Amino acid sequence: MSETTRAVDDVPSDAHPWCTPLVAIRTDRRQMVDWQEVLDLGRADARRHRSEAVAERVNAVHCADEAHAAGDADATILWLMRAMQQRLAASSSDAASVVSDRIADHAQHVLSGPA
Repeated sequence: MSETTRAVDDVPSDAHPWCTPLVAIRTDRRQMVDWQEVLDLGRADARRHRSEAVAERVNAVHCADEAHAAGDADATILWLMRAMQQRLAASSSDAASVVSDRIADHAQHVLSGPA
């Protein structure tokens, strides 16, 4: 078994599609990156992260509403913490969408070739 094959075989089956080629590149410099795939996956990931952020914000509003309707202090605190958790998740998804867009932008730049 070659070093490249062993490295690629060690990647978990649920790893992001980019992981396998990147592992192969580290072990065998002759392997090339499929920049069109990087571009397509970057844009798709960015869209997915933005959709997740919207859903998380909607859920945060729902949790805040539940906190206001809760019958006791413990339930109110629980719902407020859940709302805070969802707002933080939305923030993280927003950041992930920005990074995914930057990855796709770089791939697009590479595909465009020298200026």
